[in-house]
Amino acid sequence: MHSYLNRFLKGLGTIVLVIFLVGTIVFGFIIPDHYLGIYPLFLLFFTLLSIIFYYILLKIASKRTAFFVNGFILGTASKLFLYFTFFAIYVYLNRDKAIPFTLVYLSFYVIFTIYEVISFLNFLKKNKHKEG
Repeated sequence: MHSYLNRFLKGLGTIVLVIFLVGTIVFGFIIPDHYLGIYPLFLLFFTLLSIIFYYILLKIASKRTAFFVNGFILGTASKLFLYFTFFAIYVYLNRDKAIPFTLVYLSFYVIFTIYEVISFLNFLKKNKHKEG
C-alpha cells in the first residue's frame, strides 16, 4: 500500500508544481487583474483533501465489498460537501470575484478528480491482477 501512496504523492506533487507554475505565469503576466490571494490556499486545500481521500480509499480497498462501497460513497459525499461548502462561502462573501474564482476552482476540481480516479483505478487493476 505504501508504494501506491508514494506513487500517488509523487504524481500529485508534480501536478501541484505544474499548476503553481502555470498559475504564476497566467496570473503574473497574462491576466494579473484576476489574481486572488486565496488561490494558493485552495491549491493546498485540494491537495490535502486528495491525499486524505486517497489514503482512506487505499485503507478500505482491502475490506469487504459492501464496506468498501459504503466507505467510498461516504467519502465521496463528504469530500463533495467540503468542496461545495468552501466554494459557496467564498462566493457568497466575494460576489464581485465569483467568476474568476469559479473558473479556477472548477479547473482544480476537474484536474484533481481526474488524477485521483486514474490513480485509484490503476491501484484496483494491479491488485485485482495480483489476486487472480
